[in-house]
Amino acid sequence: MADLHIYRRTLEPILLPGETANLLMAKGLVRAKVLAVTALPEYIKDFGALSAASTTTGQSDSNLQLNTLELAQLRMRVLDDFRVKLYNPAPTKLWVTAKTDFWLPKFPDDPDFLREFFWQASEFFVWEDDYPNFDLVAVGAVAKSRIAFSGWKYKIVEIKEPGKVSIWIGSWPSAAV
Repeated sequence: MADLHIYRRTLEPILLPGETANLLMAKGLVRAKVLAVTALPEYIKDFGALSAASTTTGQSDSNLQLNTLELAQLRMRVLDDFRVKLYNPAPTKLWVTAKTDFWLPKFPDDPDFLREFFWQASEFFVWEDDYPNFDLVAVGAVAKSRIAFSGWKYKIVEIKEPGKVSIWIGSWPSAAV
């Protein structure tokens, strides 16, 4: 069984071929067995120019959409001088407390604690066509608002028996679960 510790320093697959999991989502449960894993080395999305002190909401990236019975484990790096808020799946905010929103800032150039932490904290999952939305905030004007995505893609087959582990895929547990 793969090491199921998400948010590791390195981006390693959370599941390996043959392993099983209960994929928990807002829209239901999928009992899954992994058929295959492949790398998604890097993809860069440019959301365009941002005006100074502006917030651009509800930005989607349909390029993160997957085929039927596919799962992605992704991390992101903000490459330009702006901040990002993640909704996964839209409209579910993930980086929030009861009182405030949290934002992922520009990825630091120098290796330090924050660089490592932001890399780990940026991890999220995409299931099939349930790709996330982003809010972008620029302090100053930026000509580009690029995010680099990297990770792993899994081909899944549904199974009847419960998986060995449970993984939240988008959304957040509610009291009803």
